[in-house]
Amino acid sequence: MEEVDVIFPPHLWHTSTCTEQCTVMIQVEPHDASVLDFHGASGAVGRFEADDSGVTMDLKGFQYSGIIHPGPTAMVLSMHPMQSTSISNSNGGPVLKVESITDEFVTLTKSRDMMATLDAVVEKGDMDE
Repeated sequence: MEEVDVIFPPHLWHTSTCTEQCTVMIQVEPHDASVLDFHGASGAVGRFEADDSGVTMDLKGFQYSGIIHPGPTAMVLSMHPMQSTSISNSNGGPVLKVESITDEFVTLTKSRDMMATLDAVVEKGDMDE
């Protein structure tokens, strides 16, 4: 049986407040999942707002709304190759780093297509080619 080291960053031990970062799992309808492909994306990919009435997220030109629900505890891990120099491993195998832990999830439904609001309609005249 192969052993795997798991590393817990120090910020995860101070879970009383979410001053630096918080993680929430997102659930979307299957037909919306292909639209929300973030493969190769970096930096900010959307906007998140929360208030007493719920959550609003703007992602890739679509606006989604939902409510935060309590859920099962989930741990998000990243795998680092065993030759990594920044993370040492005692057994020579792969290293798992805990990126975040959450116990909340949001079921999002599409509430607005911002890109469709930018569609132009010619009401009179001719379109130049």
